[in-house]
Amino acid sequence: MIDRIVRTLLFTLAVAVAPAFAQEAATEDPLAMFEPLVGRTWKGEGTEGEVAGKTDIITWERIMGGKGVQSTHSIGDGEYGGVTLFFYDPAQKTVLFHYFTTANFHSTGTVEKADNGDIVAVEHIHGLENLPEVRGRIVFNDRGWETRASYLKDGRWVEGDGFRYVEAPAEKVVFREVR
Repeated sequence: MIDRIVRTLLFTLAVAVAPAFAQEAATEDPLAMFEPLVGRTWKGEGTEGEVAGKTDIITWERIMGGKGVQSTHSIGDGEYGGVTLFFYDPAQKTVLFHYFTTANFHSTGTVEKADNGDIVAVEHIHGLENLPEVRGRIVFNDRGWETRASYLKDGRWVEGDGFRYVEAPAEKVVFREVR
C-alpha cells in the first residue's frame, strides 16, 4: 500500500513539474551568456606579446530584437578593429558567430558557456594562411573580464596574448577612414 502511494506521489510530482522544466528549457536564452557585457563599453589593456601596451575599446549590444548580439571593437585608435555578430542556430543547437575585420580577413565559429561561467569560442580564420584556427576564452572577474587565446599556427597550438577589460562608459570605438 505504501509502495503504491509513493509511486502515485512520484508520478504526480513528475507530471506537475515536467511542464515547468519543459517551459524553462524552451524559453532559456542561448545568448544570455553575453548579458554581463551587453549595453556597456569596455577598455582593455594588452597583457603581453604583440598586444602589450595596446588598448582595445569594445562595445556590446543586443540587436535584431534580441535575436543577436553584436560586439564592435577597435585597437590603438582604430589601427585595427572589427565587428562580431553572434546568433543562435536552432538547427545546430549552438551559438554561431561571424567576425569581420579591418585587416582583410574574417572568421566564423561557435561559442558556448563553460560550466565555470567562462565564454569559450572556437574560431576558423578565413584569409590568413598560417593561422587557420583560434581558441578563445572570456574569463570574468570582480573588476571586469579578460581574454585568453591559443592559436593553431603552422600545425602547432601556441599560447597567445590577451586583454584585461574594465568598464569605461566614456570611451568610443574608433575606425580609421580608408580611402
